[in-house]
Amino acid sequence: MVRPKHPCKKDCPGRNAECHCKCEQWLEYEEKKLQFYKEKREELYLNVRPYDQVAKNMNRMAKFGKKGTYPTMKGE
Repeated sequence: MVRPKHPCKKDCPGRNAECHCKCEQWLEYEEKKLQFYKEKREELYLNVRPYDQVAKNMNRMAKFGKKGTYPTMKGE
């Protein structure tokens, strides 16, 4: 998974105000960029451990001083 390169250059002859809706290179880049973000999001969700959210909630409750709670990350 490699982030796509931006196609616009400062000296592009077709550069104008409507470039992002008409330029074929830009539209191709947008498709690749959206695919990159989709793959990145899927990879992130596959690597999330289910107990991470439990540990976050325990730390949050301990931070606000809820009775019977303790921080989980300290001393590990």
